[in-house]
Amino acid sequence: MKISKLTLGTVQLGLDYSIHNPKPTLEESKSILRTAFDLGINTLDTAREYGSSEEVIGSFLEEGLNPMVVTKFKVNPSHLKNPGTAFNEAFDSISRSLKMLKLDKIPILLFHKGPDHSLEDTCKVIPGILRKLKDLDLIEKGGVSVFEPEEIKELMEYEDIQAFQVPVNIFDHRLMKSGVLEYLDSSGRIVFARSIFLKGLFFNSERQLKGIFEEAVPYIRKLQEIVSRTNLSVAEMAFLFVRDIPGITSLVVGADNVQQIEQNSKLMNKAALKPGLREEIYESFASVPKKVITPHIWNI
Repeated sequence: MKISKLTLGTVQLGLDYSIHNPKPTLEESKSILRTAFDLGINTLDTAREYGSSEEVIGSFLEEGLNPMVVTKFKVNPSHLKNPGTAFNEAFDSISRSLKMLKLDKIPILLFHKGPDHSLEDTCKVIPGILRKLKDLDLIEKGGVSVFEPEEIKELMEYEDIQAFQVPVNIFDHRLMKSGVLEYLDSSGRIVFARSIFLKGLFFNSERQLKGIFEEAVPYIRKLQEIVSRTNLSVAEMAFLFVRDIPGITSLVVGADNVQQIEQNSKLMNKAALKPGLREEIYESFASVPKKVITPHIWNI
């Protein structure tokens, strides 16, 4: 299973996700996908909840290309109390994904664990669902997309969970602190890193940070101060920091247009951060408040 070091996130292709650019047209989306594929980015990240994203990818697949597709499904939190009901909901979601993607089998399927899904119920039910879907030859590998990196410690005990998607970035070091990356790597698990730009928070000026984001001001100020002493941009530093973390399989990064794909591809060839700079990042952002690094609790 070949997974490119850079995975194209495709939520922007299915929803009006970007605050800067409208959702691309179908032809523009295909151009983005084709450019990614031409640049060696063979892995696409999508989900049932990403609007028309799966349908756009399915249309692209009709051109005869064969990228690695990662999609996700959700289950009502209350349904996790009933394994049969949970499986039926998952099966229905996956059936729709297969139809939209025009695939017979999903290469990597992730359960999208939300904050309302208890870890205990997830551990009891989701591995069995993934195993059954694999037995039915509907998926190649199963896994879980988490909000809290600390949850991986329990989830990685289940052999049917072969892939994880987890937030990690300059401000969010929880994955590294959890101490699980070495084990995941040695056990052959796949680790997708998302939120490497923290939904664009790194690119905001102090005057743009209001409300809950006011707590981010000293960290943004420190980040800008560190960047000013280098020949790197904020985007370059954020990208390279995550790219070279041992145990990370692939970085999930979205794009609104072809130019962004080309820029992100070029970052893959940049020299690594100097050890002293990486250590300064770890020390400077070792205790960023959870409300700053957790987008789903942002009160915008």
